[in-house]
Amino acid sequence: MRRLKAEIFHLNPSELDINSRYIFDLMGYGGKQPGKEISNIVRDIQESAPDKMNIQAGFTERVTVDAASAEDAFYIDGSRFDCGKIISGHLAGCESLIFFCTTLGISFDEWSQSFFQTGDAVCGLAADSLGSVMVEAAAEWLDKKVQHLMSEQNLSCTSRFSPGYCGWDVSEQQKLFKYLPVNFLNIQLTESSLMLPIKSISGIIGIGKDVKRVEYACQLCSKTDCYMRRTSEEVI
Repeated sequence: MRRLKAEIFHLNPSELDINSRYIFDLMGYGGKQPGKEISNIVRDIQESAPDKMNIQAGFTERVTVDAASAEDAFYIDGSRFDCGKIISGHLAGCESLIFFCTTLGISFDEWSQSFFQTGDAVCGLAADSLGSVMVEAAAEWLDKKVQHLMSEQNLSCTSRFSPGYCGWDVSEQQKLFKYLPVNFLNIQLTESSLMLPIKSISGIIGIGKDVKRVEYACQLCSKTDCYMRRTSEEVI
């Protein structure tokens, strides 16, 4: 497998669109507004967190897809990615794709975990939840960046897809990382396919002249505990 060249961006937290509702959802409030004490804790965590983050986002050069119409897989350089039927369906017809990663950096992980180590579980949960929302927002920023760059070439993009979602087993990250530059964004992949720093995301975006972008397909996904999950009424 060949390593691909990549472009890297360093992001300021203020550049990211953060929805506090998602933080509360991850903390277990299920769409309800928490009390004043919890709201204040989340606010304080949000104000302190930017200094602990080294937000990076990067994506590779485009790589030709050998086949994106298989029933449950796509191929690159003869290597099979078992992405599942949902994702392969969205990739059908794409001519190429890019691999991407985003991360908040190891310092944020250490800061977030320090609350649990000192027994402050509430602040720890708030920091951990904020981290999940922030790294997702970084992935959204990168997604929009790729869309803009491709539109300048009269190309369209699929939604982004990550191992661990929509039937794509998280172990497939082992294949994905073999195409990324070595030590990309300082992210390490464990034997169990866990990314370190923990607040990191990897995935792909399909590219082509005729591909269609579907913003949300949550009703088709079997992962029911995802905080980003939309009901049929919320799908745009």
